[in-house]
Amino acid sequence: MMQSLVLTVSENSAQDKVRIWLNGEKEVVGTDNQDYGQPVMRPQGINDIAL
Repeated sequence: MMQSLVLTVSENSAQDKVRIWLNGEKEVVGTDNQDYGQPVMRPQGINDIAL
């Protein structure tokens, strides 16, 4: 779910990295153990489908 959010935000902005804060919390970790509170790059694929 977080990867699709990162993909959507990165496609709709000029930025190549995305940082997510949730309810003011800067420490956001996805179920994939990725720290989304730090800048992350757009995913190369979602659900094993290359973009």
